[in-house]
Amino acid sequence: MAAKVLTIVIGNEQIKLAEVTYTAQKIVQVHKAVTIDTPDNCVNDGNLNLKSTNALLSTLSSAIKENRISSRSVIFSIQSSKIISKEAVAPALKDAKLEQYINANASEYFPIKVEDYVLTYSVLDSYTEDGKKKLKLMVAAAPSTMVDAYYSLADSLNLTVLRVDYVGNSMLQLIKAQVEAEPTLVVQLGEDSTMVSVFVNNVLQLTRTVPYGKSTVSNTLMDVQKLTYEEACDKMATSIVLANSFSYNDEVTESLRYLVNNISRVMDYYGTKNSTAPITKGCVIVEGSTVKGIENLLRNELNIPVELVESLKQVVSDPQLSLPVTEISNYTSNIGSVIDPVNFVSRHITQKAKKESSAKYYRLAVLVAILIAVILVAYPLVQYFTKDVEKKNLQKNIDEIAYVQDIVDEYYIAFDKYTDARNFEALTLNPNDDIMELVEYLENEMPSDISITSLSANSGVVNIACTGSSKTTMAKFIMVLKANPNISDVNAASVSETINAIGTVTDTYSITFNYGLEDKTAAGDTSSDTSSTQDEEV
Repeated sequence: MAAKVLTIVIGNEQIKLAEVTYTAQKIVQVHKAVTIDTPDNCVNDGNLNLKSTNALLSTLSSAIKENRISSRSVIFSIQSSKIISKEAVAPALKDAKLEQYINANASEYFPIKVEDYVLTYSVLDSYTEDGKKKLKLMVAAAPSTMVDAYYSLADSLNLTVLRVDYVGNSMLQLIKAQVEAEPTLVVQLGEDSTMVSVFVNNVLQLTRTVPYGKSTVSNTLMDVQKLTYEEACDKMATSIVLANSFSYNDEVTESLRYLVNNISRVMDYYGTKNSTAPITKGCVIVEGSTVKGIENLLRNELNIPVELVESLKQVVSDPQLSLPVTEISNYTSNIGSVIDPVNFVSRHITQKAKKESSAKYYRLAVLVAILIAVILVAYPLVQYFTKDVEKKNLQKNIDEIAYVQDIVDEYYIAFDKYTDARNFEALTLNPNDDIMELVEYLENEMPSDISITSLSANSGVVNIACTGSSKTTMAKFIMVLKANPNISDVNAASVSETINAIGTVTDTYSITFNYGLEDKTAAGDTSSDTSSTQDEEV
C-alpha cells in the first residue's frame, strides 16, 4: 500500500483521522493526524445515526479540507462492542473456499442470526495436525446495517472504501510489530477499556478485552484530589500517581485492582493451556498520554518483567507533521488498520458485484454467441463469394474460347457425313468382285500338273476342286496359295487317290480359303482406325 490512505476511527466522543502510507519495508509513515469531537447523537457504539448524517458529513468534510488531506481512498476501523470475534480452526483452504467454510460454520462460532451479520477473518497461524494442514483464524462478525452505514458515509464523502476493519484487529496488527518472538503479554491501556493479548513467535495466542482503562485512574484522581479532567490527565502524564503495589493501600492505585486481577486471570488461563511456553515478559502500550508508574505496578503484581512502550516500532512521522512522538500512540487503531486489515464487505456491495459479474458474463456470453454467429455466417458467405469469383473467371475463360464449340460442331457434322459415306461404300463392295485377280494368280503360279475341275466363290470364301499327280503336288499348291497375301485360312478339306489300269496315279482334293484384296481390306481398316482416332481426339 504505497499510496497515501485516509484512515478513520469514529468513536462516541471523538473521531480520529490519519493520512498514512504503508511502505514495502513494512513501515507506517504518518503524514496527517487529527482528532475532532464527534457531533452529538451521530454515533452510538459504532452505529452511525442516519438521521444525523448531515452533521457527521459536515464535520468530516471540514476536517479533511482544513487539514489538507488529499487521499480519496479510505479505511474505516470500527470501534464497537457489537463486533464479536472468536478464534477458530479450519482446514488449509484457498481464500474462496475458506470464506465459504467460515460462512457455513458461522452459527457454530457465534450465537447470532447469521443473515443479519457480515463475517470476515484473519489468519493467525498455520500448523500441521495428524498429517493435515490447518489454519488458526480470528473470525469476526459485524451487524450488516452497521457496515452498510460506513459504505454510505464514504459515498457521501466521495471516498473509495479500501477496507472496513475493526479496532480489535487494527490494534492487533500494530502490537505484533512491537513484540519479540518469546511469549509476551501485551497490555494496551485505552481510555475506557484495556485489551490484553498473549503473543508467541509474533503469533496471537489469546486476546481478551477488560472493561477498565485510564479513565479509572483519572476519575479517582478527580475525586480524591479534586481535580478537573484535564488536570488529572496532565498529572498522570507528568507525575507518578501509582504505587509499586497494592500493599500500600493507596486509593488511586487501588482503582486498578480489578484491571490487574483480570490481567492475572488471562495469564492463568493461558498458562493452563500452554504450560510448556510460559509468559516471560510483558509490555504496556498506553493510548494517548501515558500513566506514569503503570509498568512498575504490573511488574510487581504479575511477577514478570514489564516495560512501557514509549515509541512505536515500525512507525515514523512525516517531517512536516508537528505531532509529538508520544501523541502518535493516540492513533494506534488508525495506524494498525493499514498493516493487515480484515474487510467487512457490505452485502449491498457484494450483491452489486455479483450482479455486475453476472451482467459481465452475460454480455461476454452474448458477444461470444454473436461472434460464433458471425463466423457461421461469414465463413460460408466468404466461400460463396470466393466460388462466385471463381465461377465468373471460369465463365470468362469459357467465353474466350467459345468459338471452339463451332469447330467441334462442324467436325461432328463432317465426321457423320464421312461415316455415312464409308458405310455406303462398304455396302457396294463384295469380295467376289476380285475373283478375276485370283484366277489370273492361279494361272500364273499354280503347279503345271494341277487341274482345276471346279471353282466357286461366296462372299470371299473360295472352294476349289482339283486333281494332281501326287500329294506333293497338292502340298506345293497349298504353299502357292498361302504365299498370296490376299489368301487366308487355306484348308485341304478332302483328299482321295485313284490308280487307273495303266498304273497312273490321280489325286483328287478339295481346298477352301478366304480371298480378298489386301488394299481394300487395309482401306477399310484405316477408316476404322481413323474413326477411332477422331473419336478419341474429340
